Amino acid sequence: MKVGVIISSGDPEVLYNGIRFANFCLEQDDEVTLFLNAKAVEYYKYDSPQYKLEDLVKTFVLFPVSFTF
Repeated sequence: MKVGVIISSGDPEVLYNGIRFANFCLEQDDEVTLFLNAKAVEYYKYDSPQYKLEDLVKTFVLFPVSFTF
């Protein structure tokens, strides 16, 4: 399945859950596009011990992908 996740909020909880959902979809072998808009682009400013956003983004970006042509 193809999934698009658009996040435009600067709320750490919204960012955390949106990125976590994108990672979950990748684990289910879905094709995922994550689009950060407006305040969400600066997700790193909202990183905290409770919401480890940088770790989640690294997981999303570094997720092993197998390409089929």
